[in-house]
Amino acid sequence: MLGNGITVKEVVVSQTVTGTITDIRDIVIDGNTYIYVSLSGKDELYSVKAGDILSILKKKIGDSVTFEYDTTLIGGVYTVTKVE
Repeated sequence: MLGNGITVKEVVVSQTVTGTITDIRDIVIDGNTYIYVSLSGKDELYSVKAGDILSILKKKIGDSVTFEYDTTLIGGVYTVTKVE
């Protein structure tokens, strides 16, 4: 398709979730800090790239948070695109 001038766009579907932080951890991958968050009542983890969403650095266990995230689940982890 690319050879005939047609471009294909990836469609990213996002959802929101609100919950209380039950665990929060940071990890550095290739020089980038990622924050992994568990929410009460959820089995999945939510990953936030700290350099893209600095407000995550102010969050702690017990805080209420709303995440907008990409619905593609990779290894039990959702990628967060917005933190409120």
